[in-house]
Order: sequence, then C-alpha cells, then structure tokens
Amino acid sequence: MQGGLIISAFRVSAQNGISFANVHQTLDDSGHPVTEYIRHSLNREGKLKVKASKLVAGAAEAVIQGEFVCELPDGAKFLW
Repeated sequence: MQGGLIISAFRVSAQNGISFANVHQTLDDSGHPVTEYIRHSLNREGKLKVKASKLVAGAAEAVIQGEFVCELPDGAKFLW
C-alpha cells in the first residue's frame, strides 16, 4: 500500500513522539458520502502506527476500518 499527505499540523510529546491526522470526505463503494479519519503516531523507536476510521453520513459513531504499524525508513518515509 502506498499513500501520501501533507502534514499541516502535528503534536510532539516527549513521551509519545509525534502525532498528526488527516480528515477527508469521500464516497464509499455504494456512492454514499463518508468522512474518513486517519491518525498517525510516530514513537521514539521509529514505529509509525496508522489507524483509519470512517463516519457514515447520519451515523452517531465512527467505525474503525483498520490499524497497522510500520517502521521507518522501510515501511514509511517522510519527505521535506
């Protein structure tokens, strides 16, 4: 899997590393509008945890789509 985003805001914590998120609206496979939330957390050991959730229009709670962990630099790269 490959993807990319521009990090416009982030949080740095001495204990937890760097965290940032991406939120965007899209359509599901049926053409219904959904909002997707993708949270990223990079710990001090170089492991990037990515968690994706989606909120279907009209629903009260988001549904977790998946979560995975990859390591820098093999599983994830940052360019600047």
